[in-house]
This record gives sequence, C-alpha cells and structure tokens, in this order.
Amino acid sequence: MILQAYLHGVHAGNFIQDAAGIFFEYADGYDVAIPVSISLPRFGMAGLGRRGRAQRRIVENFLWGLLPDNPRRLEAIARDPNFGGPCSPNSVMQLIRKVGADCAGALQIVAPEDVDQIVRDGGADPLTEEQIAQNLTHVITTGSVPGSGEHPGAFSLPGAQPKIALLNKDDRWFQPWGSVPSTHIFKPAAMNLEGLVENEHLCLETAAEMGLTTTCSKIAHFGEHVVIVVERYDRVFDGDSVLRVHQEDMCQALGLHPGQKYESDGGPGIAQIDSVLIGSRRAQDDRLAFMKAIIFNFLIEGTDAHAKNYSILHGERGFRLAPLYDIASFLPYHDGRNPRMPMRIADKREYGDVALRHWRQLAKKVRMDEDRLVDALWEMAHQLPDAMAAVVRRCHLAGLKAPILDKVLDGVAARCADQLRLWKLDPVGQNEP
Repeated sequence: MILQAYLHGVHAGNFIQDAAGIFFEYADGYDVAIPVSISLPRFGMAGLGRRGRAQRRIVENFLWGLLPDNPRRLEAIARDPNFGGPCSPNSVMQLIRKVGADCAGALQIVAPEDVDQIVRDGGADPLTEEQIAQNLTHVITTGSVPGSGEHPGAFSLPGAQPKIALLNKDDRWFQPWGSVPSTHIFKPAAMNLEGLVENEHLCLETAAEMGLTTTCSKIAHFGEHVVIVVERYDRVFDGDSVLRVHQEDMCQALGLHPGQKYESDGGPGIAQIDSVLIGSRRAQDDRLAFMKAIIFNFLIEGTDAHAKNYSILHGERGFRLAPLYDIASFLPYHDGRNPRMPMRIADKREYGDVALRHWRQLAKKVRMDEDRLVDALWEMAHQLPDAMAAVVRRCHLAGLKAPILDKVLDGVAARCADQLRLWKLDPVGQNEP
C-alpha cells in the first residue's frame, strides 16, 4: 500500500507498507528544507537499513500521532462508509487514507488516485449554526468525522477528546474540503468534567496574560453544545487564502507512539523535550519558554501537559516552539488527592512531593541557570493569582460567568500561596528574592 505525502502542496514523499512494515521515502524532486518530521531522516528512506526495524516503528508512530488517541474514535473512523469504505481500526495506513487530507500541520496524506482532491480540487461548504450543532452531536455520539453539505469533512485531529475542524471566513463558518484548510478547532464540553471548556479558555487566557505564547480561544454555543473554539496556530492567512504551517508534537519529533505521551507510560520527560529545543533556531528563547510553561502547568496542576501537548512549528530556516494549547487545571476535580504530574520534576512524580530543591536539580539536569529558573518560579507564583483574577473579571464582563471560573481561580490562588510558603521553608532552596 502506498500513500503520498504532500507538504505545502508539494509532493514530499511516500509512506509505503510492505510485509515488513511501513517506511517513508522522500521524493526525488523534494528540495524544500522542511522535513516531514525531525524523527525521519531528511535524505533517503526512513525504515530501511541496519536500523530498519526500529526506523519502521518510528514511521508508524509518526502516523499514529496524526490520529485520535482514543480507541472509540478510531473504531468510528474505521466504520465510516465515507473515504474509501470501512477498514480495520488497527491499520494506521488505512485510517490515514480516510482522514489524511487535512492533518495537523501542513501535511496532507492521500492515496495516489486521490491526489487531485488535495492539489487541484477544493472548496468550502457554508454551515448554519444548526448544522454545526448537528456535527457536534454526531462526533460526540459516534466518534466519527461528521459532514454537512455536499462534501463530508475529511480531517484528522490528534487527542482523546471529540472535536471538529472548520474554516472561518468573513465571520462565517464553512466545512472545508480538498485543498482548502480548516482554521479553527471546536471542542465540546466533556461529559465527566464540569466546565472543562471554560476551564481551558481561562487557563489559555491566563497563560497569555503571564507573557506565554498561546493559541487564541473563545467560548461559543451551538444548540445545546458549549464549545471552546480554538484558532489553529498551524494556519495563517495570506490575503484571502489560508496557508498551512507544518508542525509536529514532541512524541512525533522523538519517534514515539502517542500511547507514550505521559512520562509514566515510557514517554519523554522535560530533559528529552529540552534536548529537542536545543535544535530550535531560537533555542535560548524556546527552552526558557518551555520551562515557564512547565512552571505554569505545575502551579495550576495541568495534569494533561504531556508530550503531545507541546509541539514545534517548522519553517525553511528551522523550527520553533509552537504556541501553547490544551491547558487546563485539574484543581477543581481531584478532591484533595495528590495527582501524578505528566512529567517528573527531578525524580518526583506527584505534585505534592516537589520542593524548591527539586527545581534546582531539574535546572542542573537541563543545564540551565539555577537561579534564573528559581527566580522565574517565584515570580510566576506571585503573579499568577492576580493575572487569573484579571482574566476572570474580563470573562464576567463579557457575559461568561460559569462557576468553574471562580473554582479554578480559588484553587490556583490557594496552591500558589501554599507553594510560596513551602518554598520559604526549604533549607536547600532559595529564600524569596
């Protein structure tokens, strides 16, 4: 089986499956500086040679990273009669063939006979609010890709939550197809976590208030659905056109399966992600931004800040750390338990076990100035409650008054106060500047 990979509308290479597995071969004429992934060699064939078996796993892992990491959603995609008919939910190539026309980043993956659909054909079908509500109901109840109008929406969005991707143009919503990219992601409220979409919006806005670069978001209502609408950072407008920007998450960059997104499941820790960012074209800035994101998620107890929720954006001059996304606080939900962190601080796995000296140990491990990291820690713990309170006030003025906003604020303010108190008592740490 062969699937062709296009980056920015240019044939970059082929994913090829044979009896031994899957490998990737760059196209002879592909002379663009942007790779499909930094985990896949820029020249030659990834998946062959002396390390062929390991390399084939990396290729397959990269493809799985483009798909939802939720078995129910994979089964729903496999059952969907659109896009080539039903297939096995265990075949990553067959699944990608069905939904690879609009992947994360600038990558589009299609069967050879479907290339015209992404190179020459394309358009966008207008949607009413009622149709968007129907699409949201469809993806929540079935887990499969919805579609309204003449063309169903062939998109692939990683992650566990159900979501849809749409195009916004002139303040109207469209279902894009073929060569036309989506611009926004709609994530409906989670059934088991009260106010999660408002929680995520608050945390994203607060991170931006603290000077971190984040995706833009807003809360919207479509029928009975409350959703967070997130502007895609891997899309840019060029006049009336929308351009794709290539990106990959840290599991893909390190050649790991999305099932390894948490460090406790064999995934990357802070030091491994930092080692990727050493190769950034602005390494010093990106490494510091990443560490500040780690601090922010530590203070809000962002238990979902795993490796798939950090990404890099590729350009012809190299890559940069992508804006932050999928940030939410677990504080309103854990009932006093000591939850496990997505990545260890030094050798500590749980939030309640981390002292100031462990941050110093982390700084040594990633070869970062200890005092600079500790100063950033103190500064954020002092400023975060006021920054979040300002965002909550703005939300209230805008008519967003979900109870979860104050619950998150109260939890974060109490946690920051507790951390500051504990840090002052740490004999190995540094007293407050």
